[in-house]
Amino acid sequence: MTLVIVILPCLALPPSHEKVYNSKPIDAKTWQIIKEFMMAIYQKNYKVYINHTDAGGIVYHANHLTFFENCRRDWLASLGYDGYFFDLSEDGDSTANTHGQGGAVHFVVSQADLRYITPLLVDDELTVTVSSLIVKPASLILEQHIYRPNTDKPATTGMITLACVRNDGKAIRPYRLPQKFADLMKSLV
Repeated sequence: MTLVIVILPCLALPPSHEKVYNSKPIDAKTWQIIKEFMMAIYQKNYKVYINHTDAGGIVYHANHLTFFENCRRDWLASLGYDGYFFDLSEDGDSTANTHGQGGAVHFVVSQADLRYITPLLVDDELTVTVSSLIVKPASLILEQHIYRPNTDKPATTGMITLACVRNDGKAIRPYRLPQKFADLMKSLV
């Protein structure tokens, strides 16, 4: 007999349902892992290829940032955004757009704090998450995790600060988050 636990994102189980088939209670560590996956804002799987690794088959440290970047871009695309540039016409700003006429508005990583816990290996099927989000007037702070297959702990954790900037061809300056985008981000937290 195989036990299958299905967890729905908005489901809150009462204490009486915190037991599994063999009647052993689920420990606090397991509940924390379940909550992390349940509460993730976005998650996607990525495969590790040989070009991500060093000669020993371990993912090169800078490529952890690449997996985080891919996940962030895919997350923004899933929300209907380009992932790189904002079209500000919806916010009534006709002087800035995605083509650089008047200035391209986009994100740049202004800070990245990573913690490498477990190595990522060639051929791993990783799960990368955007786990939490802090919305500021001109930036986002995201907590991201990378999980190796069949593990209950993140292999890599990161706190990534994305600054919204406007590049007018002469200078790159901070720029307030477009209102529609800021409202959507606030609705996710």
